[in-house]
Amino acid sequence: MEAVHKNGRHLPKILGLCFVVCLITVLFLLYPDIISSGASTGLSLCSGVLIPSLFPFMVLSSFALYSGADYPIVRLFGKGTVKLLRLPARSVSIFLFSLLGGYPIGPKLIASAVERGELNEHQAQRMLSFCSNAGPAFVVSAVGFGILGNITAGLILLGAQVSSALIIALGSSLFEKNRPAYRPMKPSSTPVSLSFVKAVTDSASAMMALCAFVVVFAVILRMMDGFGVFSTLASILHLKPELVTAVVSGFLEVTSGCKAAAACGGMASILLCCLFTAFSGLSVLFQVRSILQNVGIRFGPYLLSKFLHCALSTGLVLLFFQLFPPVANVFGPSQLPLTSQVRPFSFSALTTILFFLACLVLIAGAGRKKSPRFLTKKRRRG
Repeated sequence: MEAVHKNGRHLPKILGLCFVVCLITVLFLLYPDIISSGASTGLSLCSGVLIPSLFPFMVLSSFALYSGADYPIVRLFGKGTVKLLRLPARSVSIFLFSLLGGYPIGPKLIASAVERGELNEHQAQRMLSFCSNAGPAFVVSAVGFGILGNITAGLILLGAQVSSALIIALGSSLFEKNRPAYRPMKPSSTPVSLSFVKAVTDSASAMMALCAFVVVFAVILRMMDGFGVFSTLASILHLKPELVTAVVSGFLEVTSGCKAAAACGGMASILLCCLFTAFSGLSVLFQVRSILQNVGIRFGPYLLSKFLHCALSTGLVLLFFQLFPPVANVFGPSQLPLTSQVRPFSFSALTTILFFLACLVLIAGAGRKKSPRFLTKKRRRG
């Protein structure tokens, strides 16, 4: 009887989901051109923006943590991390790679650290509030230069996001009573070849999931636009259609939202891009939730921290624009769209510089890590 009662209680939900699935299937069959156009837009964003900016850093950061090649970072900043942030020394490398790589890298590295026993659930919950940010290659090149047409605006957006992440990290440490003991980093016993293979396979799986979400939300946005949802909402709310399109798009997917925000022009485009990159959109939030579901980290506090991140980033953007005004006073739709020939050069150049610097750090870490073993063997032979 209990099973029948439970099934009856969930029956309206099941019927509602069946109706939605059937309705979407009918729309797919009746409007294939809209669906294909949205999917093409999503795939273009993945191949032109997300994969070049995120995948190399995802592989690099995962390899650093699996192989232990982040030794110099932990050695230099580990004690300061324990004293200031009240977090284990290894968390400093996770924080750094989350700032360099972009949205899914921080939660992915935190979840991996919990599985390896390097972070407990409470520490991981704290780190998640400031380790999910847009990467510099995406904010400066794709959003600032490629979409807004002003690289200074991209630098201001990046500075505001990094500063807000640091403020949240330091602020959360004030309420932390327990300070973990500093433990020197131990050499990893995992072979380099296995660390590299695991880093590539895990990063590829996370990248495929992110691209899948982007394509799905791109199709949803194209359907809403094709069926006149944006114009209807604009007329009901008595707002400009460009603003409604940007807000809805940015709430669902950050890249599409930033492209739509550029059409608003003026300071509104900057503030909207700031909000979208800080919030990250439902596309990234769903992926983060899928990453966290098996490690015992709650999603609710992370979601609340994104709203705090939005508020701090917006306030810092307004402050930075007063201190460092860009050369161009009026921002409008960029003359350099994401598909232009100029954007890939600028985008790949910044990515290459950051990737090269990170590689140097990891090479130095690998050398520092191997040197004690080499000296020990030499002494034994002597």
